Amino acid sequence: MLKFIIIFILFTVSCNPTKPTYSKEEIKKHIIELCKKEFNIDVKVWHKEDTIWVYAPFKDILDKKGTNYKEDISKNVRRIFMVLGRIILSMENRPKFYCFVVSDIKNGIDVYYVWAIADYVKFLFGYISQGEFNERQVFLPYLNTLAIDDTEGMHIKPYNIQLGEFISYLIKQSLIKIFSSNELKDYFEVKNIDVNLSNKKLIIKLNIEEIKYKLNLNPFQDTKKIVQKFLKIYEPQEEILEVEISDNIKTEIYTKNELLKSSKL
Repeated sequence: MLKFIIIFILFTVSCNPTKPTYSKEEIKKHIIELCKKEFNIDVKVWHKEDTIWVYAPFKDILDKKGTNYKEDISKNVRRIFMVLGRIILSMENRPKFYCFVVSDIKNGIDVYYVWAIADYVKFLFGYISQGEFNERQVFLPYLNTLAIDDTEGMHIKPYNIQLGEFISYLIKQSLIKIFSSNELKDYFEVKNIDVNLSNKKLIIKLNIEEIKYKLNLNPFQDTKKIVQKFLKIYEPQEEILEVEISDNIKTEIYTKNELLKSSKL
């Protein structure tokens, strides 16, 4: 299904290569109209400077196990992705970020997807793999009673997402995924991982308890490598200037340039 979506998007765009089909100024209207006209899906859209927010309200989005979308919900989510792909590939002056919120308005669940639109374009053209794209996508599920019966997205507070904030989300997500994995659960207990951006300093606090020693595994150094990875991918200019990493034993502060330089060694 995913390959079909990508092929369909690229074929549609290639049919009109001479000039942009969609304008940035009217992207809100384009997304709403295409979702409704082609798939009969009602969405709400906000355009906040360089960020596009799409809100899709559904009822009973999860299967009986509560771990995945129901088949019809999954299909509609893919269709909305398809609409976005068609539009952003056929427009000039694209926005920088996309935030897609899938809400269960019966049970009170919000699921946020956030990614850099440049990454989505790279993925559609095959410059990065599905796995790489997933690593660059922020996934934030919440229980939220404010979502109940909210067909208009009144509880959503759209704003312009900044690059530094986006990088901090990706780093926290990667750290939690790695240190909470089945592979490492016998060696570490993750009590808390906190990642914040304050005054252009990325502050990472690790509260990870070692249960059993494992050779060549060091949460502090592994955190440093993850930070280096995302700094190298996105190359923030003024958004992040310093990085502070601390655990229960020590605190180290690096300049962004020090981390980028050491990552090339």
